[in-house]
Amino acid sequence: VIRNTENEAYYMVYVNEYNYNYNSKRCIQLRTSDLNQTLKTAVYNLTWNKYDRWSQRMEEHQVAAIKQNNYYQENILRFWYPDCGSRTADGSYNLVDYTNYQCDSGLRDPTYFSHDEEYYDSYVVFSEPSCYILRTLERSGVCEFWLNEILLNKTLTELEAQPEEESDKEKNTEDCITESNADDKLNLKLFRKLPRNCRVAFLLSCGDPETLMYNKTECEKSCQTETTSQSEDDDLH
Repeated sequence: VIRNTENEAYYMVYVNEYNYNYNSKRCIQLRTSDLNQTLKTAVYNLTWNKYDRWSQRMEEHQVAAIKQNNYYQENILRFWYPDCGSRTADGSYNLVDYTNYQCDSGLRDPTYFSHDEEYYDSYVVFSEPSCYILRTLERSGVCEFWLNEILLNKTLTELEAQPEEESDKEKNTEDCITESNADDKLNLKLFRKLPRNCRVAFLLSCGDPETLMYNKTECEKSCQTETTSQSEDDDLH
């Protein structure tokens, strides 16, 4: 994940349940920098649009790739202070396992987050160059679906070029998401166009992608607002 996001930008497209940490945040973009191959650390650069004011915000986090206990490769992103705590972590979120999502009592246990709060861990549920899925323990196990920026733009362009009369109702429900829920929960056309491996991994491990976090129109509106504001500031100087 760290290596891929150093070369390309990624956008958070869906989450499986809403969390207060996402309040007023949309168009969340990620790039990593300052990658240290030896220490397996980097700087996590997040950019997002503040939803209520249409303004852009940025923040940086230190992040390290660490291993889950008894696991053969790094599958956890440790945020904030990578040097705090051990270089391993407990947990079993490395596998695409529906029973894990449904039955792990740890996510409901108030003492589960009793470790040093100077850091938090996100488990990599699935990763390939086109996408990755994180289970974020800081947000009580919420799953985040991140998509490569180039692929996202290509997919949206293809959807815009489709005939308007083409309806979601004419498509089968191969992803096991009911049409009645689709109107309220997500843009089915977009989800169905995403890489199959990514979709299956998300559905099996996290359930339905309930909240769409990326809206092209809103993102472009925010960018235009930022550009206008910047131009006005320049005129004053």
